[in-house]
Amino acid sequence: MSEKKRCFVIMPFSDSENHSAQYWKRHYTSYLKPLIEVSGKIEAFRSEPLRGDISSQIITDLINSDIVVADLTDHNPNVF
Repeated sequence: MSEKKRCFVIMPFSDSENHSAQYWKRHYTSYLKPLIEVSGKIEAFRSEPLRGDISSQIITDLINSDIVVADLTDHNPNVF
């Protein structure tokens, strides 16, 4: 059987213009992740808030992922 494709979900994880950090966590775990993984052939993951330089981790995840989904809600510059 083939290995699952990796889908990196880039989205806010802290308070944004119109949504709280809790909203983003719930939106990912209850909506985006299950929707992406419904076929059983894709594994969704996202960055977690870290201290320090998260940019390096995001770039690495972008490069090493088969699929990237970007949630552009609230026009968050970090997601752009």
